This record gives sequence, structure tokens and C-alpha cells, in this order.
Amino acid sequence: IGVQTLVRELWELDKPTVAAVHGAAVGPGAHLALACDFVLVGPDTRFLWSFHKWGLVVDAGGAYLLPRLVGLPRAKAMVMLGEGCSGAEAVDLGLAYRALDTTDAVGAEADALAVRLAAGPTRSLGLSKKLLNASFETDLATALELEGAYQSLATASADLVEGMTAFREKRAADFRGR
Repeated sequence: IGVQTLVRELWELDKPTVAAVHGAAVGPGAHLALACDFVLVGPDTRFLWSFHKWGLVVDAGGAYLLPRLVGLPRAKAMVMLGEGCSGAEAVDLGLAYRALDTTDAVGAEADALAVRLAAGPTRSLGLSKKLLNASFETDLATALELEGAYQSLATASADLVEGMTAFREKRAADFRGR
């Protein structure tokens, strides 16, 4: 299985994904993290691109992910000039969700976030992820159509019933992903 396959599987997975990035994330390693839905970084995190130094073409989904996350001009600078960024800068650029103060905090927050997401209505979260990921290739009419179709699936779920019951009973929902 190549890195391209892993990037695609992370991007298309029907469940939310979390990446905890420690140290340097270089080229394809950075793209693996960026294919995740939530990227957490610490004070030692650096995102780096060195394709230009090797005479290589950007790969592992970088040509797809980077422009969507940081815009085309910045993506070109990262790939063609090797401009990297720190973890805190990655948050400002839109590459990462949250920067934490210590390396230990990154792991702890990643675990807590994964538990929180897993306890949610994973089926509807997966459908929302699909809609959001497709938004750059979809026109408004198609996006609205897909939203309606996916909302129909969500309204027929046991998780919706549980969510509404929990709301009425003023308690936390116990979602099962159904």
C-alpha cells in the first residue's frame, strides 16, 4: 500500500480522523497528517516540503490538499520554494486545527478529541465530512441536493432518535453510529 492510497483512505474514510503531529512532518508525512480532519500540533512541530531540492514533483496528495488548505499562492511557495512552517503557524495558515503548548498535551488532546468524536453520531459526522470534502468540486445546486439526500439518511437513523430523546430528557446522548 503506497502513501497515495493511505492519503486517499484518510480523506475518504466515513469517520472523522485525528492527527497528532510531533516533530518534523516532511512532504508525504505532512500530507498524511493533512488528510486527517483534525490536525493537532505542538511547539516542536514543523511542516516542511523538500521536493524542489530533490528534483521531485509534489506527491502523496499534496497538490490536492495544500491549495485547498492554504490557497494556491502559499501552496506554490511551500512546494516550489520549500517554505515550511511551525505548528503555531500551521494553525494560522489553515493546515492545523489547534496548537498545544507541550508535546504531551498534543497526545492527550488527540486522545480526548478521538474519544469525543467516537462518542458522537459517527454516521452523520461521516456524511458531513463527505459533504465538506466535496465542496470544492461541487456547485451549489449539487451541494444542496447532496445535503438533502444525506439529511434524509440522518433523519432515518437511530442516532437522531437518541439525540432528540437525550435533548428532551436533558442528558448526554448515547450515540451508536446507526
